[in-house]
Amino acid sequence: MNPRRFLLTLTDFSSSTAYSQWKENNITDKIKAAVLCGLAACVVMLSASGAMAGDHHKLFLTSAVENDDFSRVTLPLYQGTSGGVPVWYVITDASSEYWAKQLGVNFAPKLSNTTAGRGSQLGTGSPTKLNFAATVDFTPRRMVDISVDGLGHCVINGTPTLPFLPFGPGCFAAGAVGNTGYSPLVELPDGTVLNASHIANHTGKADKATINGNWTTATFDETTGGALGKVVHYFSVDASVVPGAVLENVTVSSLLAITPHDVPTGNASHSSSREGIIAFTNGQTGLSNPNRQGLNSTILDGKAIDLNADNNISPPVPLNILQEVPDPSADPGFPLYSPLWDVHFAVWTVPYAQRTLQKDFNSVLNNTKITNPTGVGRITPSGPVANCPIVSIDDDKGKDDDKGKDDDPGKDGNGKDK
Repeated sequence: MNPRRFLLTLTDFSSSTAYSQWKENNITDKIKAAVLCGLAACVVMLSASGAMAGDHHKLFLTSAVENDDFSRVTLPLYQGTSGGVPVWYVITDASSEYWAKQLGVNFAPKLSNTTAGRGSQLGTGSPTKLNFAATVDFTPRRMVDISVDGLGHCVINGTPTLPFLPFGPGCFAAGAVGNTGYSPLVELPDGTVLNASHIANHTGKADKATINGNWTTATFDETTGGALGKVVHYFSVDASVVPGAVLENVTVSSLLAITPHDVPTGNASHSSSREGIIAFTNGQTGLSNPNRQGLNSTILDGKAIDLNADNNISPPVPLNILQEVPDPSADPGFPLYSPLWDVHFAVWTVPYAQRTLQKDFNSVLNNTKITNPTGVGRITPSGPVANCPIVSIDDDKGKDDDKGKDDDPGKDGNGKDK
């Protein structure tokens, strides 16, 4: 049986036999299986982020320029070298407050914990003209193979494998893979660590990046999420695992997996380099549904991309929940924000109608009606690490009365009993 080949979508189901059969066979169980396989949580959207924007907007990444509906962000593009060849990169975060201010990027002191071989690579030169130890291979074509048997199996050498969620070996490929030693985190001679993801070199460019004019800026799709009960906007650039990089349309950087984290404290420790992010696997679906949220929506509410289609198109955003934002006042001298996200997958245990949109990390973490993917116990890190810098937040003053608290899962969107 010959498989059909699709570029990244993972969302072929909505108009196919596969969708009907997959849904009948319990979508939640399939999503749980995908979670255990290590799907990453940052999923880049094409244009829907403006739907959640508030009236009061704060830009954290001051070197960035957002469009009117906060669905796209443009950043300065710097040229450096790696192995004697040109490399173009963006800078989004710095462990040094001095360089954060100079570059107009987020101050993320936690990144200093990735030095000395703990997830960063070495760099020399000035921050705006770096020489990197390693770079990225942008040659591969991002793809997922799905068979026509209606069950989502990928066929390898004539033999059906696991359903493509979770991915069967050989059923998928990332569009950009870091060479040995590549990390977006760069340790400078003075000990500063910059988050400087590679966007282009002699092998090509990142699929999701639009390089503008004379290669001085690059534009990316923004993703909408929640933090502290508010709406945040961010974008993803790297992931530690291949399935996550495929889903996010980003670069594989396996070194992110060894960055220090602190599970007992929930990454609140100053020794951690990460923060948490929660991604639901069985939330409500439907693009017009105000309670839509989760990776299942990303899959079911999207559309397939044929092999000949635009490889930059991405599925709907899952509306993930962030633990921290780049706000120094939250922890003066050492903000707990980090662009490195320890992915926590979450599963509702209440009926479908009670799975309301959530925006606050700690509220979800302490909700006894939400568990980890096994269906039992507290939500904990699930394995993948994603590099997703925060760009901005909608500080809607008219909704501050809630103080970041989420909807009661036993109530509807109007606060009435269900």
